[in-house]
Amino acid sequence: MIDDNASGLIAALAVGVTPIGFVDPNDPRPNREQILLEAGAEIIATGATGLLHVLKSLSVPFRNS
Repeated sequence: MIDDNASGLIAALAVGVTPIGFVDPNDPRPNREQILLEAGAEIIATGATGLLHVLKSLSVPFRNS
């Protein structure tokens, strides 16, 4: 689950979903990365390009059986 809010990441953890923190480079809120990590984010993505890299690193090739 991708979220820029601590409460969303906490909810993801509660239901067993991998929490990914997202930080917009223009976000005016201070210490976003640290706040998201403290909320349980396993990975932090910064900006759209950073999110793309994170998603690609997590993707599993599809196998047709």
